[in-house]
Amino acid sequence: MFMSIKTGMVVAIEPKFVFPSVGVVGIEDTVVIEAELGARYLSVTPRELMVL
Repeated sequence: MFMSIKTGMVVAIEPKFVFPSVGVVGIEDTVVIEAELGARYLSVTPRELMVL
């Protein structure tokens, strides 16, 4: 089932990155759809790369 994205909806964007022999990294952002801006991030997660 497909739905149209409409102004006022809140959606999660969850890309996954697979690193063979290492594992999977997932990043999740929550955004609200706005008519003026397109989408506004509600998540406040830092965007810097962290090497552990």
